[in-house]
Amino acid sequence: ANDPNRLLAKGAGVARRLLQEERLRTTIEKDLPRMNKRLREMTAAWEEEHAGERLHYDGATIVSMLAAQEEDDARIEKEEKARKEAEWAAKKAAREEAKGLQAKGVRPGARYSNGPRKGTAPARKSAAPDGALTPREQHAVNSPRKGPPAKFPPNAFVTPAPTAKENHA
Repeated sequence: ANDPNRLLAKGAGVARRLLQEERLRTTIEKDLPRMNKRLREMTAAWEEEHAGERLHYDGATIVSMLAAQEEDDARIEKEEKARKEAEWAAKKAAREEAKGLQAKGVRPGARYSNGPRKGTAPARKSAAPDGALTPREQHAVNSPRKGPPAKFPPNAFVTPAPTAKENHA
């Protein structure tokens, strides 16, 4: 359940598996606190029956394990809440920035790019210090070529047929 790629998986049964994960998560969120409370009660009853002896599991008391689990759950919940608040604050700051840009006359959501818009000619910048066009730039400006390149005459690249002398050689 920790792998985020499972949400993008494809194949048979993926939707069913995700639905089962969601059902299990909601069931655990609802039932875990009740089960922890019941386990505490049962542990206390067992300790009373056994003259105050502590019930241990894997080297730690059950009560301390439950307390550690609840502390971890509270810490994770607090971190998640802080993360969501930070996301909300970032979205709010972005909205405020968009409002500020809109007040300056900039359309919200407008895309800014480094290049010109499609269909517009690029601005010509001269390499000459005084702003005059160099011969190469002047040629580019005055170039008559617009549209597809010129076509060659139909027989421009056809090799002539060999003559009779060439055939007998």
